[in-house]
Amino acid sequence: MSIYLQDAIKIILERRDERPLDLLNEYFNTTLKGEHILLREYAFVSATQLNRKSFLQQVKKVFHSTPHYKVITALDYHQMICLVCSDFPRNLIIETVKTLPIASSPPGEPEIS
Repeated sequence: MSIYLQDAIKIILERRDERPLDLLNEYFNTTLKGEHILLREYAFVSATQLNRKSFLQQVKKVFHSTPHYKVITALDYHQMICLVCSDFPRNLIIETVKTLPIASSPPGEPEIS
């Protein structure tokens, strides 16, 4: 909980909003929806179990809405994840891909690599 209170206070101080309680309310509503991790640094995204879960939910929401997400490379996927978290470590994607089974692609479609 202290991570979220510190983050909320930091945001309130940066914005110098005239209604800090409204901003605090908005912060925690956004957190409850799992949207508080969007465009945040990796240290924050990975700081708590809730943040990691929210990040994965947002990645799925943003990128799995297209039928073409299954035909991209691991590095393409990393670039897309960087749109949500700009400093997401590339090595995490590479290490994750190493643990996945190799999928066969339908004829005419490129394989995931």
